[in-house]
Amino acid sequence: MVKINTDSPKKSLTKSTADDKTDSDNNKNHEQESSDAVYTDAVSKLYAVGDLVDVRDPEHGAWFESKIIRIVHDQKGKKSEHEKEKGSDTSSSYQSQNYDCNDLENKPPIEMNGDCKPKSKGIAKYFTKSPKGKKKDKDSKSETRIVDNLLYKVQLDNDEDDSESYCKEKDIRPRARTIIDIKDLKVGQTVMVNYNIEEPMEKGYWFDFKVSEIRKLRTSYDLVGTLYLGPEAVPQNDTKIRLQDKIFAIEEVVPLEKRSDEYNRLMTMNPEKRSQPLTCLTCRDDEEALCKDCGCYVCLGKEFPEKIVLCDECNYGYHMSCLKPPLKDLPDEDWYCPSCKRDPQDVVAPGAAKQTKKKNASQSKRDWGRGMACVGKTKTCAMPANHFGPIPGIEVGMCWRFRIQLSESGVHRPPVSGIHGRDVEGAYSIVLSGGYEDDVDNGNEFTYTGSGGRDLSGNKRTAEQSCDQTLTRENKALARNCAVNQIKEDGADAGENWKNGKPVRVVRSYKMMKHFPKYAPSEGIRYDGIYKVVKYYPEKGLSGYRVWKYLLRRDDPSPAPWEAGAKHYPIVYPDGYLEAEAEKKALKQKQNTKSKGKVTKKRALRESNQSAESECDISPPAKKRKTASENKRKGKSSKTKSTTSPNGSILEMFSPKRRNSANGMKQVKKSESVLTSEERDAIKADTLNSKLWGECLAVCDSWGKKEFVEFVSMQFLCIICQEVAASPVTTPCLHNFCMACLKLAFKTTGAICPCCRQNLAKYEPEPNEELKTALRSIMTGYDAGKK
Repeated sequence: MVKINTDSPKKSLTKSTADDKTDSDNNKNHEQESSDAVYTDAVSKLYAVGDLVDVRDPEHGAWFESKIIRIVHDQKGKKSEHEKEKGSDTSSSYQSQNYDCNDLENKPPIEMNGDCKPKSKGIAKYFTKSPKGKKKDKDSKSETRIVDNLLYKVQLDNDEDDSESYCKEKDIRPRARTIIDIKDLKVGQTVMVNYNIEEPMEKGYWFDFKVSEIRKLRTSYDLVGTLYLGPEAVPQNDTKIRLQDKIFAIEEVVPLEKRSDEYNRLMTMNPEKRSQPLTCLTCRDDEEALCKDCGCYVCLGKEFPEKIVLCDECNYGYHMSCLKPPLKDLPDEDWYCPSCKRDPQDVVAPGAAKQTKKKNASQSKRDWGRGMACVGKTKTCAMPANHFGPIPGIEVGMCWRFRIQLSESGVHRPPVSGIHGRDVEGAYSIVLSGGYEDDVDNGNEFTYTGSGGRDLSGNKRTAEQSCDQTLTRENKALARNCAVNQIKEDGADAGENWKNGKPVRVVRSYKMMKHFPKYAPSEGIRYDGIYKVVKYYPEKGLSGYRVWKYLLRRDDPSPAPWEAGAKHYPIVYPDGYLEAEAEKKALKQKQNTKSKGKVTKKRALRESNQSAESECDISPPAKKRKTASENKRKGKSSKTKSTTSPNGSILEMFSPKRRNSANGMKQVKKSESVLTSEERDAIKADTLNSKLWGECLAVCDSWGKKEFVEFVSMQFLCIICQEVAASPVTTPCLHNFCMACLKLAFKTTGAICPCCRQNLAKYEPEPNEELKTALRSIMTGYDAGKK
């Protein structure tokens, strides 16, 4: 019942005295006999008492740091002279063990290429002349021979209790101390690496590993090869290991008679302790951190571990003193925590009400706004996330109501952050919302303040400046857009070459109305075009702390929304938003009318009661509301508002027909006026998809460029990867796929169309260059970074 570390290797090592091939019952009997057996001390030619070794766990095959404390004779391990002579030619030390022989178990006989000759069957084996083998050096063979009648008593470094574990010579080897650099690692080399069987991305125990491939990643390495598990070193081929720790070489055994003084000193000197797997992944084994997974579920403390009891249902630990009422003694039977305990009197009888079950998920009482602050995306932009420049179909002046709509359109992906970029590539877009007091907006040119320098602990969205900003992450990303040769800590200026910098999409928010109302939208968030970074520099801000400032200048052919001749677009609302707001407003008005009648009745009743109780007291006359009829009698105009539902008026106001008529534009637009000549020629060249392009052009005539781009993304969507087809392939059945996706589908399901299942055995996939050109002309850079 007391919470202990069940993953300790001591348990598995105590079973090493039993024969590996016997049943579990024989293991128990053998352990009982071994505890009663009397061992006699012995002397080994390979190891001495006090040597630091690695011992193999018989359950998983992992190696643990230990120390030899005694060498004895194995009473049941003695063999006859015939068995010794027979086994002397085949036995070898663990260090010279050939793992490739174990690998042959997984290969068919045809692939052995005669390495292991099949045994003769029947009477033929008596007439087969065995070839004479070469004579081996007796001295070298005796040095590495495994002596089966010796047992080594080892003490694990991580085990504080006295050990009773005895191991055979094949299960120990000298302590690993030689570290191999990844640059010196070679294919085919057998080393010892750290690996976690259950959680491959976390640190685990140490296993033998034969390298077959080394893969270089951006920040680390991946090793692919054969992992050896279990007491018999069973090979696990094609195992991928993420390199998270050191690589150790397997040390060779040096006999006692050939050891030098330096080697004897190394065998008794403790090297640096190797890492071990984490016991708790939540707190990462931090003793000072409060954790309910490895500590008390009530107080989250880890003190007095001997007084922590485990629930047999949820497996959480509780201090006996934290329970209500406190638990004085450990229970002999199963124990359940208050959340899991069921009272026998509360057991539901057949046909009675259903018993409620404990909810494991925590119910947060925090109010998250119940609106668009935590809503998820309903669609995704077809352009890559690291795309520089304008988004196809998005015109200067388009406006959205919420930030999440910006993320869906691809103009600005982060729903909260003001800068979208990577410090190694640059910034793709920024939002100018006046969140920093040092921002200065002059329309075609503005000074932007970097991010950071604020304490946002407690899941805050914003806070006051509390420290200096640094040129890292998003700040460094925005600095990379400046046309300079090198990023400097004291800033840089592009001068006259500012137009050679990387483009940045700039979005202005309605929050700028407080500070610079001339250039800010009255509602929502508006796309204002492409800007370039002229210079960036550090400066002491109004808060007294150092901030990074960026001067951005407009470089867009389209006129700015505040300039003459600019197009004005209606604000874009989420789907169903206007209808929901209209229903909410109508319901609120209905509730207000009901509440007015109730308030009038209650007031009249209260006044009558007061007059009945105190007839002597003169109560002030109640104010009489003027009705609309009285206002008409006095000649005053009524200004009361209508209480009818605004559904019809709002929907008509923002419908496409109403919008076009309000702006004085034609209801139907011609695709020739929206699409360029290059786009029209590219569309006409793709004759295989002429029917699909006809539907797309009809949408362009009726709705415009933005809806046209969205419809094209939907029509030429690859049903396998759910993205616009990159290197598109048009099949004979006129379905479009990515080249890589179609080849993968052919390998998986055969040469059939993934959409209509038409047989494509005689079809050789080739990219549709006309479709590829048309898609690139409409959505420039949509396939960047895709194969």
